[in-house]
Amino acid sequence: MFRTPDSEIQIGNHCIFNSSSKLNFRGINHPCILQTGTPHARIMIGNHVEMSGVSIVSNSSVTIGNHVLIGANCQIGDRDGHSNRYKSSPEPIIIEDGVWLGMNVTILKGVTIGARSIIGANSVVTKDIPANCVAVGNPCKEIKKTSVK
Repeated sequence: MFRTPDSEIQIGNHCIFNSSSKLNFRGINHPCILQTGTPHARIMIGNHVEMSGVSIVSNSSVTIGNHVLIGANCQIGDRDGHSNRYKSSPEPIIIEDGVWLGMNVTILKGVTIGARSIIGANSVVTKDIPANCVAVGNPCKEIKKTSVK
């Protein structure tokens, strides 16, 4: 975990951060990483969130709701990389309650994933995903509604 001065990382109750392939047989590429890159950046993680080998980087805001499952090796970032080469602004990410991200999902800046949605493995989420659906692909798109409420 790396927190820039005057930024915030808040983790809820009963969260699990798995950084070992011994506990995730799909394999983990690296330990869990939480990083704020600017003052006033925020990473807010709700209660009962489970993740394996995830990277979360924030220059603005990444908010993860309650009861979220984040599969192995997911990348979540509210900014573009290497701002010294490409000037752009960060945009908040919101992952609502009950979302399930499959392994190797990438979530790009400015995205909201609606409650109880499932994002398939290896998807790249570039736009908002509504609640109660299954979405997959690169770019990630809704393929069906779920009956979970």
